[in-house]
Parts: sequence; structure tokens; C-alpha cells
Amino acid sequence: MFPVLRHFKPSEFNEPDKMNPAFLNWLDLIRDRCGVPFKITSSYRNQDNSLHGLGMAVDIHSRDWNAGQKWKIAYAVMFYATDAPGVVELELVFNQDPTKDCHWHIGVDPRPGHVHELIEKDD
Repeated sequence: MFPVLRHFKPSEFNEPDKMNPAFLNWLDLIRDRCGVPFKITSSYRNQDNSLHGLGMAVDIHSRDWNAGQKWKIAYAVMFYATDAPGVVELELVFNQDPTKDCHWHIGVDPRPGHVHELIEKDD
């Protein structure tokens, strides 16, 4: 069941009932702390063995954020990393071509043996 969140509605997620409630509550904390609106471009993915397939990750459109907003989001993710329901994975996807996707992947891995990751990728 989709939890009651301050900053997100079920309609913002693919198959919202398959998203992990603990992850969604943690994501809501991040959104509250940073004060920057999130436009979710990907959430749960059926038949995906990534964190998206576990309902523990989202991709957020980042092309319109300024540098200050990016720092606020990164700070909020780091601030709440120890409160996450698993190990935090933050992937920053950049692209200089304005017609291409730019997004941040924020996920939490509940499986044991993983370490916090910051991944930068230039597509």
C-alpha cells in the first residue's frame, strides 16, 4: 500500500503500490530537507533486477536544476544516508546535449554486503 507522503502522490510513480514504503518515506524526507521539487521520470520497473525492480529507486529529471539546487539535494541524500532502509546509491547522469536525458538516480539497496555509492556518468 502506498504511504501518505508530504511531497509525492501515487500518480507520480509507475505502479505505486509496488514501491517500497520505507524507501518512499525516506525519499520524502530528502525532498523535505532540500526544498527542491522532484519530477520523477522512472520508478518501479517490472522484470528489472535493479533497485527499480525492488521498488527501491527513482530517476529524477535534473536538467532544470541550478547548481545550488543540486548541492541541496546531494546534501539531503548524504544527511539522511544513515536513516535509509539500506545502502544509498546516488547516480548522476549528465549530458551536454539538451535533447538528451539528464537525471539523478536515487536508490537504496536493502541487500547485505553493499556499500554507499556515488556514480557520475556522462552520456
